[in-house]
Amino acid sequence: MTWSLGLWLLALAFSQEKDDGRRGAVQLRFRERHPLGSMAEQSKRFRWKEDFVRKNDPDRGEYRVGDLAFQGLVPADYDGSRPYGLLVWISPGSSGRVPAAWHEVLAKSKFLAVGADNSGNERLVWYRMGFALDAVHGMKKRYSIDDKRIVVAGFSGGGRIAGRLGFHYPDVFTGGMYLGGADFWSDIPTPSDPKRAWPAQFPKPADKLLEQTRKKSRHVLVVGERDMNRAFVKAMHDHIAAKEKFEHLKYLEMPDLGHVSPDGAWFEKALRAVDVP
Repeated sequence: MTWSLGLWLLALAFSQEKDDGRRGAVQLRFRERHPLGSMAEQSKRFRWKEDFVRKNDPDRGEYRVGDLAFQGLVPADYDGSRPYGLLVWISPGSSGRVPAAWHEVLAKSKFLAVGADNSGNERLVWYRMGFALDAVHGMKKRYSIDDKRIVVAGFSGGGRIAGRLGFHYPDVFTGGMYLGGADFWSDIPTPSDPKRAWPAQFPKPADKLLEQTRKKSRHVLVVGERDMNRAFVKAMHDHIAAKEKFEHLKYLEMPDLGHVSPDGAWFEKALRAVDVP
């Protein structure tokens, strides 16, 4: 009896790590955290002090990944015979579902997608980054993922988090899409008065990671022409292009649009810019 129960539990654990055949929109749960998502690793990369973390979060960034729900998107033609790209989505809201307008583009481009629920703007930054990294780890265990095509994307406040990951985790993400919102590691001068600047929001990556970010990673900033964040996003792009020696950087401005997520056509342009040719 005990032996049979043990085999059943083993089979259940194994099934949770492998593709179960579901396609389309699926809810997923994972059993392991990404080793690079720990508070110790995040603190190392972003130079957070223990007192700062403890002051802002009594849980100190600790959580059980098995308690999290992830919203996945698996194209109908995915069969595991070839690796697909992976888009990790960081929403400003409570649902981790990737916008429906992007589904056709993702399928055509041979991408799976995943986003964590309850990872919106109200969560502390280290949870949102941790959940996104956990999504990569869990999806790689369950599906055939191309390591050269792992992209992080976020809109508004999610774009700010996606930027932190795209810049500081080039060893995990090969590119980033920062939509309607972004942050950077240095002050960004204002176009109207170069003596004034938007302040840096996080430290520069360590030298080895910085080299990868500048030389290998692909970064695309997308913003509406009438978006309240447009002035900063455009200035950030111009600053990076002039000062930071990024080899793969693109700016896309959506005419006559405000603070909105890209539709399918604009998303496809962004994905082409950030995906490996």
